[in-house]
Amino acid sequence: MGVTGARMGADGVDGRDSSLANCFNTPTEASEAEVGTVVTHYGLRPGSGGPGKWRGGTGLIFTMRTEKEGSAVLGRGLERYVFRPFGICGGHPGAPARDIMNLGRPEEREQGNISMIEPKPGDTVTLMSAGGGGYGDPFERDVALVWRDVRAGFVSVDEARSDYGVAIEDGKIEEAATSALRAAPRPDPADFNFGPARTAWDRVFTDARMQRLVAGLLDLPPARATRLRQDLFASLLPELGQKPIDVLLEDPEALGARLDALIADILRP
Repeated sequence: MGVTGARMGADGVDGRDSSLANCFNTPTEASEAEVGTVVTHYGLRPGSGGPGKWRGGTGLIFTMRTEKEGSAVLGRGLERYVFRPFGICGGHPGAPARDIMNLGRPEEREQGNISMIEPKPGDTVTLMSAGGGGYGDPFERDVALVWRDVRAGFVSVDEARSDYGVAIEDGKIEEAATSALRAAPRPDPADFNFGPARTAWDRVFTDARMQRLVAGLLDLPPARATRLRQDLFASLLPELGQKPIDVLLEDPEALGARLDALIADILRP
């Protein structure tokens, strides 16, 4: 389940499905009859493609409502729930994947990267695939292509303005405002844009630290090494999976010092 990133000269592929077994791109009625659910929504995910001169592919949204007791949703090989598909050469990262139980209801619950969940009759499960990363500076994207994406529902009017520097008012492009937005000073585009979660992670889990950790674990029996690694992450980030990574890692210096101490404990004879 996924899309493709943009490349020089072309946008990413939108709404590409390659793996959701017997649900996606099977006639809805067949899926409903086979697995005891009702498909309430299947479409493209607005705003998910990474902005760029060439836009990343737009992801998918798939919502099903459980109709029977004893139902289960099994997830395997899912990814990009924390670290977003990165943008390159000035492009921005795509939106991360999401799994949500009972979207839009008071009991709405973010599931994260699932292994298996067991919804009750009447519960809905919404799967959102990640968007592809963008390529190139989005402020260099052809204005006509931005306008096309807005009309298609891939990009909102607000996103056109903030991400692409294209002003749209009353259903038309405001050329003077667009020129002013695109001429305003901006930070130099990054060669790689991994998004805030990955950037925060790399400030704490540097190559040097992780190489020291791996070197120490390789000298231990596999079962003990696995347990120590799990204990290290549980001690350093006890709320991992409950809060956004960039929030958990907002004090990289303190966490880095703590990680150094934990690694030293593992390496101690």
